[in-house]
Amino acid sequence: MRRNIVIAVAVTALMAGAQPAWAGGRSDSGGRIVWTNAPDTTFTTGHLEIARPDGRGARRLTPDTPGARDLLPSISPDGRRVVYQRDSGDFADLRIVDVTGRNDHSVDTGCHDPCQDDLEPGWLPDGRIYFTRVIGPFDQPNGSARSAVLHTARPDGTGVRRLSPPGPDGLIEDYHASTVPGAGYLVYGRLRNEDFATALFRMDLPSRRVRQLTSWSVPAESADLSPARRGPTKDLVVFQIGRPGTDVLDIATVPATCRDEADCMSKVKYLTGGEGRATSPSWSPDGRRIAFSFRTGTADLNGDVWTMRPDGSDRRRVSTSPVFDYGADWGPA
Repeated sequence: MRRNIVIAVAVTALMAGAQPAWAGGRSDSGGRIVWTNAPDTTFTTGHLEIARPDGRGARRLTPDTPGARDLLPSISPDGRRVVYQRDSGDFADLRIVDVTGRNDHSVDTGCHDPCQDDLEPGWLPDGRIYFTRVIGPFDQPNGSARSAVLHTARPDGTGVRRLSPPGPDGLIEDYHASTVPGAGYLVYGRLRNEDFATALFRMDLPSRRVRQLTSWSVPAESADLSPARRGPTKDLVVFQIGRPGTDVLDIATVPATCRDEADCMSKVKYLTGGEGRATSPSWSPDGRRIAFSFRTGTADLNGDVWTMRPDGSDRRRVSTSPVFDYGADWGPA
């Protein structure tokens, strides 16, 4: 396997489906939502689209590029730029584009052999970007990379440094970090290479002390920490969770303040009720709503982006494309 981290991408990419009988209407949490729109079901092409949370003003952000797929978008803390990943066959390119669609360019992070790829980018509150750096050779369990852990860099690609805590590189892979101003910690996903199990972790800053939030026995990934600094969603993590032995993917929450793995698992709350495949959740800028992608089954690949309240109620459709919309991120305008 060239890079195990693509498992996390594939889980996101395989969601879509028919429209459920949920309410439509306006969503008033502000900001913009950006997602991938795929013109076919091959998952080899796709561009980014951006819209208001109620779906108004939807427009294309990046062009369709033959043989390439734009995915995993993340809106910058100032709401002006989007970092994303462009997959072209076996090559992944980190890119940044203005929310206007202008100044779309590659970010050169200096990934040269034995570095293979920089994947799954996002923003940190200080304006730096993060990503998972994959370093070969692929001689670890199940053909895993020698290292695949979180790094950060300036938006121009310079100043690369490791973000992941010291750990068993090659045995685990770290990806998809999330933090907010003033939190003092970040949450991220971890993949265990021996069996491809996934779990969520919390890392305190600057000590880099780590605590496990979810069990290896329940697939969990795509964590997003609420930006609310007061109120019921403060320190609340939203994520996608699989139900073992089924094709169901739910959206769930867990408080990042839980004491240990057992305490955390006892406080996991399911929001989408096993109705289909709900993936890639993202908090609104005020922490009052959640964007996510949804499909009702496994055969029809024309899913949409929706929003809902933190308790799973008041679900509202954002995207209206007849094709494949997935991988939403909600950020400031």
